[in-house]
Amino acid sequence: MVFEESRPRRVVRGALWLIAGAALGAGSVLGAQSALEAPEPAPVPVIASRAPTPLDPVAGTTARAAAPFEADAPGDAAPLEPRPDPAPSSEAAVDPVQRAIACAVSIRAGRSYGAGALVAEGLVLTAHHVVDAGETAQLRFADGAWLDATVAASDPEADLSLLRFEPDAHTPAPVASALDLRPGAPLVAVGSPRELGFTLHRGMVSYAGRRFDSLRYVQTDLPANPGSSGGPVLDEAGRLVGVMAFVLRGSEGIAFVTPVDYARGLLESAGAVAVSDALASDAELARWNDDGGAR
Repeated sequence: MVFEESRPRRVVRGALWLIAGAALGAGSVLGAQSALEAPEPAPVPVIASRAPTPLDPVAGTTARAAAPFEADAPGDAAPLEPRPDPAPSSEAAVDPVQRAIACAVSIRAGRSYGAGALVAEGLVLTAHHVVDAGETAQLRFADGAWLDATVAASDPEADLSLLRFEPDAHTPAPVASALDLRPGAPLVAVGSPRELGFTLHRGMVSYAGRRFDSLRYVQTDLPANPGSSGGPVLDEAGRLVGVMAFVLRGSEGIAFVTPVDYARGLLESAGAVAVSDALASDAELARWNDDGGAR
């Protein structure tokens, strides 16, 4: 016996087939579209090894080394051989920052406050305007107490003074002629800005022989404030090249350093001849003053 499907039921079933067909068609279209839009993954390069690159430390963080990449499968790269030890050097590596802090002193002279640099056993070089006309002062290293000192010699024209104190275990910084500095050379300075002793700054040479009156100074972008006067300025090799002198009023990033070469006569008068021998001669200094030419 054959049952004949009623007309309403045939209509409903036909509609369902139409809906299903439309859904399948849409799925095919969407699938094709997705296949077209989905990008193929880029091939990953196989890097056998990479030397760790240290990250520069940021305030409040610790420097880290990036982990090396590994080969995707064993045997893709030859094993790394240990790096040979560096050849021994006749001169140990010098950290200019540590040397700058070690040779720096804070200075009190009456109501004046500044900084200075240990240049020889029992001798500190500073700016003359820190001690001015006084005959005594007090100085202190970063790791010690205040010590009494006397003004051993002064050159007001060059704005330099030498203080003498009872020698102790601190090591003087070696000196180097500022006449050899060139623009862009790194510098490290320590001072007592606003009585904040042993404040460290990094900068560079902006101009290597800026002339004011009869003398020339090293222009730098090192910050300087009241209390920075007389502070040591060292080159990248950790050698004293001058002391902080002055800034231009109303300016930023423009400071001037008195070359240690101008202290040659003071050092010789105080018996530190070996130190003065590392500086420019009187003839070289005179020529530099006249035309700014390098040695």
